[in-house]
Amino acid sequence: MLKKSLSNFQLDYVDLYLIHWPFGFKEDADPLPSSPEGYSDVDYLETWEGMEECVKLGLAKSIGLSNFNKEQIDRVLQNSKIRPVVNQVEVNPNINQKDLIQFCRERDIVVVGFAPLGRATLSTTISTYPPATVLDSNVIEIGKKYGKTPAQVVLRYLLSLGVCVIPKSVTKSRILENFNIYDFELNEEDVKYLDSCNKNWRVSPMAAYKDHKYYPF
Repeated sequence: MLKKSLSNFQLDYVDLYLIHWPFGFKEDADPLPSSPEGYSDVDYLETWEGMEECVKLGLAKSIGLSNFNKEQIDRVLQNSKIRPVVNQVEVNPNINQKDLIQFCRERDIVVVGFAPLGRATLSTTISTYPPATVLDSNVIEIGKKYGKTPAQVVLRYLLSLGVCVIPKSVTKSRILENFNIYDFELNEEDVKYLDSCNKNWRVSPMAAYKDHKYYPF
């Protein structure tokens, strides 16, 4: 799979290659199968061996995990020759992942946070989506105090937790805005409020696959 991707991108190697989820699907199944018949029971440790081979072949400089829980991470660490350098998981004020961040820090694994701003548009149109904190009136007021947008407040908060954030945007002005978060610090009261937003709400629970043997949540 990596060789095919490298060919498609016309690259010799990638800097970082991740296992997207600890659970998998059969090769002949739909990309997101709607029934357990499409589930693969391949152990993610077997997949990790393949990831290590990618490093040995020079196809990837580093390898890591995504959406793995603490038990699964430790299992990889206990059965690996090359350690994962990152664990990419959903991190935003609705699910700040403090316990997992500390767990990974103690094992020299960097937490990369996807969906750091939640999914604001979907949270206003789909009732099952957690309300994005960038739309929270208190977060908006915090931003006004610092002369920052709510998104900048949230990103600054997540950086203070030790998370490498990867907000998605295709708008140049917003991409630049997302970088402009290093000239202010949130005070203790503001951090306390953002901490209080943690309710373990996920925008990406993948609940349709909760019966898979390697489902991480």
